[in-house]
Order: sequence, then C-alpha cells, then structure tokens
Amino acid sequence: MLFLTDGRTEVGCALDFGIRVSHLSAAGMDNIFYEQPDDGSDGLTTADGWRLYGGHRLWNTPEDDSCYGAEDRPVEYELCDAGVNLKQPVDLMRKISKELRLRFMADGRIEVTNIIRNIGEEPVETAAWGVNTLTGGRAEIDFIKTDSVVGGQPARYISLWGDTNICDERVTWTGDHLTAQYKDIPDYFKIGLYTRSGRAFYYNKGQKFTLEFGADDFGKYPDNGCNFELWLHSRCMELESLGKVTRLSKGDCAEHVEYWKIEPTQ
Repeated sequence: MLFLTDGRTEVGCALDFGIRVSHLSAAGMDNIFYEQPDDGSDGLTTADGWRLYGGHRLWNTPEDDSCYGAEDRPVEYELCDAGVNLKQPVDLMRKISKELRLRFMADGRIEVTNIIRNIGEEPVETAAWGVNTLTGGRAEIDFIKTDSVVGGQPARYISLWGDTNICDERVTWTGDHLTAQYKDIPDYFKIGLYTRSGRAFYYNKGQKFTLEFGADDFGKYPDNGCNFELWLHSRCMELESLGKVTRLSKGDCAEHVEYWKIEPTQ
C-alpha cells in the first residue's frame, strides 16, 4: 500500500491489485472507504476471481459481464510533486487501458482523474466512471432540475435497476433532495439520476466527504442521462459519478474528473 498525505487528507493506494484507492480519511482519522474481508463473506467476489476490494475503482460503461475480469495484478505507479499516477495492466477482455491520477490541491481537495483508452481496433462508445465504495454512513444528493426545459418535455429522469423499490426504507425523498442511510438489510437498491449540482455528500466516522463531478451536457451521460448513481448493499454503499459517453477510436482516451474533499465534523 502506498500512503500519501498533504497534512490534511490521507490517501492509500493499493499496489498489488487494482486500480483501487483503498484508504481515504482526514489526517489521523479512520478510513471511510469499505474494506472487503479477505474471506469474501460479503458475497462481493465472483466465481471467476473478480473482487470488489472496496475504495475507489475506475469503471467504464457499458456494464456487463466483461467488466468483471480479475483485477489481481500489480499496478504501475509514478510519484509526482502533488500526488501519484496509477496504471492498471491492459484489460484484454474489454480492450482498454486504465489510468488514475491523484493530485493534492492547495484548497484541500484532491483532483481524481479517471482515464480510459481504447486499445482495440474497433471504435467503442463508452464513458469513464468513478465508483466510490464506502462503509456504513449517510449519503445526500440534490436532485435539481436541469436547465433544459423545452415545452412539455421532461426535465428530470430516474433510472432504476433490478427490483429496486423506490420506497426502500434506507432512502428518503424530500423535495429535490435524496438521503440514503446505511442499514444492514439485503434488499437490492440501485438508482441513477442527473443532478445539475454535480455534488454528493457522505457522512460517517466523524467526517464529511464531498464528491464533486461534471454536470454539463444534460442527456450525454450513460444509463438514460445519469451523471450520478447510488448502490446500496447490506455491507456498504457506492457513490458513483459518470463521465459523458464518448466515441473512442483506437488510441483515443476519455477522462472523467472527480474532486474529493474530506473534513472532520467533530
């Protein structure tokens, strides 16, 4: 594990597998990222060897079985003045390469650049996707209407996965605001939406985590225009931000930037 700090924020990057940012906390405080047990007792390991591991991972759309190749090989890393570059071995199944760049910023935030590159011969339509797997806690997101209001056309969309119950007891809707409170229950829940605010908030272990992401070009995002997705599990929750769908020829790359800020609440 490679640990980095600017004196305010601590980050830990896995080097034996990944890409995964496995630790995130305010200096001297507990990790807010989920850490998967070695025995796989949370059920988040596939028969083919893919493991959740926890923390931040770099994903790309569309999601299907080919996403779940084992990510158990060491990653390359290069330190720089303000952070680190991480590079995963080439994903031959999806024919992409993945790179993650972390930069500590003067205002206390961390710039997280998720990069995917098409190494295949055929063009692909895809989007880079940041997935943050967190332990317990409470998440909040503003579901604000878009600027794109034309006549009688809808201005807000919600995407639901599987047998998601929109009345799930872990989720509360208040006007334009969604709150998700972790509870140890097995019911499946995943929801996607577009938020013009481009921000989500998470509270746990005496810390506040602010996640910022892109919110331009309404309708250009995956999964029916979602730039944010929320997944709830009996052990953890995921706050996911998505980049715009892009057509990549061989050698082209797409970038999706998140900004993280974590600060004590006590």
